[in-house]
Amino acid sequence: MALAPGVGHAADPDLEWFTLTTEHFHLHYHQGGEAFARRSAAIAEEARATLLKATGWTPHSDRVHLTCHDLSDGANGFARVQPYDALTLLAFGPEADTDLGRYDDWLRVLIYHELSHLLHLDQAGGVVGVVNTIFGKTLLPNLALPRWFIEGIATYAESRHTPLGRVGSAQFEMYLRSAALGGTLPESIGGLTGSPISRPGGSWAYVFGGDFLTWVADRHGDATLIEFGRLYGRRLLPYGLNNVARQAFGEDFEQLYAAWRADLVARAKAVESRERKAGLIPGHKLTTEGWSHNAPAFDHSGRRIALTKSNGHEASSLHVGTLDGDKLTLERLYQCYGNCGRSMWSPDDSEIISVGSRWYGPHRYFRDLVSYNLETRPARPTRLTHGQRSREPDLRQDGRTVVFVTGSWGRTALMEHDLRTQQTRTLIGFDRKLQLNQPRYLPDGRIVFSAQGNGGFRDLWLRETDGRLVRLTTTPEREIGAAVSPDGSTVYYSSDHGGIWNIHALDLRTRARRQVTRVLGGAFNPSVSPDGRQLIYNGYSAVGFDLFLVPLDGRSTPVTDTVQSVERPYNPRPVDGRIRPYRGYRSAWPRTWSPVFQLDQTGLGGVGVEIGAQDALGHHSWTLGVDYSLLREDVSIATSYSYSGLRPSMNVFLARFRGDAYRYIRDEVEVFAHENLYAAAGISTSIPHVEHTFHIGADVSYLLSVDPNPPVRLHHDPGSDEPFVQQDNQRVSIELFWSYDHVKRYALSISPDEGWRAGMAFRLTPHWLGNTSERWAMSWHFDTYFPMPWWHSNVLVFKLKGGVSGGEAPDSFSVGGFPQQDLVMDLINERGLFGSYLRGYPSGAFRGDAFHLLTSEYRLPVLDLFTAAGTLPLWLERLTAAVFSDAGMAYYDDATLDHIKVTVGGEVALRTELFYAVPFTLRVGYARAVTDPPAEQLYIILGSNL
Repeated sequence: MALAPGVGHAADPDLEWFTLTTEHFHLHYHQGGEAFARRSAAIAEEARATLLKATGWTPHSDRVHLTCHDLSDGANGFARVQPYDALTLLAFGPEADTDLGRYDDWLRVLIYHELSHLLHLDQAGGVVGVVNTIFGKTLLPNLALPRWFIEGIATYAESRHTPLGRVGSAQFEMYLRSAALGGTLPESIGGLTGSPISRPGGSWAYVFGGDFLTWVADRHGDATLIEFGRLYGRRLLPYGLNNVARQAFGEDFEQLYAAWRADLVARAKAVESRERKAGLIPGHKLTTEGWSHNAPAFDHSGRRIALTKSNGHEASSLHVGTLDGDKLTLERLYQCYGNCGRSMWSPDDSEIISVGSRWYGPHRYFRDLVSYNLETRPARPTRLTHGQRSREPDLRQDGRTVVFVTGSWGRTALMEHDLRTQQTRTLIGFDRKLQLNQPRYLPDGRIVFSAQGNGGFRDLWLRETDGRLVRLTTTPEREIGAAVSPDGSTVYYSSDHGGIWNIHALDLRTRARRQVTRVLGGAFNPSVSPDGRQLIYNGYSAVGFDLFLVPLDGRSTPVTDTVQSVERPYNPRPVDGRIRPYRGYRSAWPRTWSPVFQLDQTGLGGVGVEIGAQDALGHHSWTLGVDYSLLREDVSIATSYSYSGLRPSMNVFLARFRGDAYRYIRDEVEVFAHENLYAAAGISTSIPHVEHTFHIGADVSYLLSVDPNPPVRLHHDPGSDEPFVQQDNQRVSIELFWSYDHVKRYALSISPDEGWRAGMAFRLTPHWLGNTSERWAMSWHFDTYFPMPWWHSNVLVFKLKGGVSGGEAPDSFSVGGFPQQDLVMDLINERGLFGSYLRGYPSGAFRGDAFHLLTSEYRLPVLDLFTAAGTLPLWLERLTAAVFSDAGMAYYDDATLDHIKVTVGGEVALRTELFYAVPFTLRVGYARAVTDPPAEQLYIILGSNL
């Protein structure tokens, strides 16, 4: 559940969309989703009423646009508050072993979380409210909060107002306890401000923010947390979190965090003391890297183990480990795309069956069964199902069938796929309304699985061979991740009994339960060896998930039944609503207008107004801007429109503006003003793939320049006194372009780590389109990244770009160093320099109708910071370094060796995150020319993160 700046997916032209309108919501859904949309509407109306009563916050007056789609296999939701309130719900129930797996009704928790974002972020009063009354919803101070607060208050709300949110869950308590005991809990609140890389990674804001703000609410009352959101929403100048905290809580966040941290450490140590007294049974630790070692599975010999692994420096990959006593040697087989999940061995151990993700067109991203032949290297996946959204598979002992879970519009079904006939049959249909997970075959063909009904418990179930369903457990705890003993008499599974995830065993004959492990972190995904003597699982600690081996020697403790709770099925009161075909214009009207102030080094250079809108599905998008230049005393106007409801997408751009034109006399530049009328229309499309993306497009542009009719020469003589003006009075051009991206970067990368990207554009301005002179230009780029084998994040980078032009009035290219940058203004405008330059020489030092530039760079990490000073909106992430060599040339006519200019140098870069949201890199470097003419450059620039 993440806060995102945009509406989820753009529309798929193959889908037919509808709108269900209720009192406070417009729900947009595509075919097949009416039942899901109606239930979402009922929950949304209930959540709105509940949250407004609890908070007293003032909601935005417009109806909320809520988009529901079932186009990907991943549980998530997104919230957007500008220019209007919009939510996107992915109709995919979370899997049982994920952070989102604790709920009474997963859709209820999702909607409460996302709607809490809207209500919180919409709070704007005082002068801020007046500004928004005039300009529309443009100024929202609560957006200028650290992510731990934004996600924390929504996680607090989901847990406060639904029976089973994530705060207090065994999963969140595991993360908190492990951090407190393992030394990864930040000493001060500054450690939460940005994006910490220590475990649990991307869940930090939810886990720590949710628990911290819940603790604050328990300490000072829920009303104080609500008051903080109201007070902060009135701040014309955001930030200053501690000032508002003192008003709302009587304490600042540093004080609150210190007290919460001390309480958390005390809680963790109390649990540690209790569990140690009971006698820890963690087993033998097979791996020590942490991060993620997941879903282990023994082969039939008991000597090899299949698992998925990631370490932050490379992609999650399918591995095979060879077990020699208590030592495990791992071999990487294949990179996982999406989620490999649990793997199964074929009866002869020559193949592994797992899961892989694939794009089915530009908008649908689904999982399917794949197999890997271990007798070929490298092992490549063979797809076994196509578009069946297969996940969490298990292979029957005879190797003939695979059972798996599939999903559609938030519901799940249990399917069985015959590997010989390629036929698939339904074992448990969607109509049972169970959230099914992790099915496992028993030797006799019966299937044990984890399931949760509406508002009920997550228990173990058994499907008999005749189709009957038998409930094996009925407890308030969650039971997930079943594994079956070789003789089929015992089911091993993970349970959060007692508040800690441990491996338990269930005797299928007596229904007696035993606890097999006793750990301080958590134990998941057991797999039993073929001889039944030992069990492997992935266990959590402060560094992540590692593999542990536990002997099944009878050292276990009986599990006493928890006091029974009553299942409370959740059925929101249905709401009435009218359904009609979706029409984009109903949401694509402007709700805001923004003044524009053009600032330069001399001060205020111009003023303007911008308006624009996008419809709820992203079909239509348009902008209109009018600017007045104080320097030229002239008005410019520009408008654009794009439509992505078809494949390919289309866009149109129209503009009228005054601009600078250049003429050359004895190669000295003289500037004069002229008026431009510009129009362009284009089409483009992307072809996504799990490993790369290919983008292709074309556009046509028209430029009419009206100027003081200066003399024009078709050929430039640098020594001539006669002016040379480069552009035509009228230019009609056709451009074709493509790009390909196969670059990979990972959680701990300092830059792209491996792969390559390339692109090319060709522009033609021919006579036959009415141009007075004919010209053409072609440009290209090629970047490639090579990871160094001796240490992580050491990368050798080569970047090549170039261009060539021709015709009667060819384009002019320039090569040189960084241009002068106004660091303060670029900070204010949230922009920076990026791209490749011939560092060491002045900007634009060399010109020609052709150019080439090659950058060679060795990048390496220097220091990991990952901290901030308290609640200041400046997150210091990493200090990196690079040594480089740039070689470039720009020339007219024929190139010679004398045209080649080479520089060498080095730089250090500080990666930061400003204003709690904007990534920037401050680069300080020195470059020196090693060819004539001599030159050097000391630069300090602000750019985007590499």
